[in-house]
Amino acid sequence: MPKKKVKMGIAGIGAMGQGHVQAFTANPDSEIVAICDQSKEWIEHCKKEWGIRYAFTDWEDLVTCDAVEAVAVCLPTVFHDPVTIGALDNGKHVLCEKPMAMSTEKAQAMADAAQRSGKVLMISYNQRFGPDIQYMKKYRVSVSPARNSVRRQIELLRRLREQKR
Repeated sequence: MPKKKVKMGIAGIGAMGQGHVQAFTANPDSEIVAICDQSKEWIEHCKKEWGIRYAFTDWEDLVTCDAVEAVAVCLPTVFHDPVTIGALDNGKHVLCEKPMAMSTEKAQAMADAAQRSGKVLMISYNQRFGPDIQYMKKYRVSVSPARNSVRRQIELLRRLREQKR
């Protein structure tokens, strides 16, 4: 039986959102069914250009759209918590760009909404899949921010890159 595609909605079609459009379009397990951006002209252009079924200028319309199963939040950080919580409260999974929120209280509210809804909330720390981080994981290299300064972490990453060459 063929795998069911995840029906995606993307909030924010700026540079980051367009990157998500490319990634989800290239993924055979996903289908973009809805997009949202504040500019009516831009969103209508993108809808036509990419052949997307729904285009909204209000994020609340996106998160309540029955055709959407998961939402990628690609908006400025100040909007991450209301859109994420709205999507989760409407039964959608969420992939939210980093940073997660403007405060720990807002981040906690997002996590609480995920817990309540039983849906997945993932923050897009995409660097975790990069070769440097995978190398560190493979060899169990631990870099603790509590014990090492940022400068020492950067130096460690440089050394690891050189070792791989």
